[in-house]
Amino acid sequence: MLNQKEPQENLELIVHQYDTFPTAPTNIYNPNTLQVKKLINNWVICRQPNKNARLRLFCFHHLGGSASTYRNWSNNLPLEIEVCAIQLPGRENFTLTKPITNFVQMTQKVVEALIPYLDKPFAFYGHSMGALIAFEIAYLLQKQYELEPVHLFVGSLWAPHAATSAFKREFCLEEILNFLEIPQILRNNKKNMDKLMPIFKADFQLLESYTYSLKEPLNCPIFAFGGMQDSLVSKDELSQWCQHTYNLFTLQMLAGQHMFLIKSQASLLKAISKKLIKINASTLSRTQI
Repeated sequence: MLNQKEPQENLELIVHQYDTFPTAPTNIYNPNTLQVKKLINNWVICRQPNKNARLRLFCFHHLGGSASTYRNWSNNLPLEIEVCAIQLPGRENFTLTKPITNFVQMTQKVVEALIPYLDKPFAFYGHSMGALIAFEIAYLLQKQYELEPVHLFVGSLWAPHAATSAFKREFCLEEILNFLEIPQILRNNKKNMDKLMPIFKADFQLLESYTYSLKEPLNCPIFAFGGMQDSLVSKDELSQWCQHTYNLFTLQMLAGQHMFLIKSQASLLKAISKKLIKINASTLSRTQI
């Protein structure tokens, strides 16, 4: 949990991601026949649309979080990468829509929302709850549409086959707030907490509805990240993600706890950039042959 000595920018990042007020959609650049679908799509938030990008990075937020978690990632990634954050119902621009608490239903909805955006190479990053969502959507795309991300990046979560039993554990509210590093300034604000609690509850119900089913590993590489001080998910548990790909598996531990993506954002984005630039260059060279 942050204390008064934490950098001010880190505090602002955490506070902003739990802002539940609506924001206007900005994903309006594409003039093709899919434009209307994109305009009315509350699921996908592209804060800095880039029609010249060669690759899209779709980011999936953690339990209780929102698309705002990734609001400044575009500023710290190469211009050839367009960042699109996935927004689950019940928060920010999706405030007026009831949260979905059934995992299968939710993943199907996200896949439908993503299809208009899969007209170029893409990658996924999912943090905590978002890692599981990203994995299952990668599998659905591979199975139903023969589409797959060029890379799956996951952070702070048990491998899918171990997640079902992990979600059966009972967590008290204080534990959740500590794992998510919710600052005291938010915990002391009753109005904010009254808005956040229904989202926390819905997201927990979503995870509790998840049941892993044995499936073929993904074809894409998987890169797992963890926090060195995370007391919830260990390095050994993260390493089990290797069972879910036929391709390369990489594991990297970064400074921080469960929400290391705030404190170690620069290191995380550097690692992601390095992988995606290499993949993008390889893809581009093949198209020019």
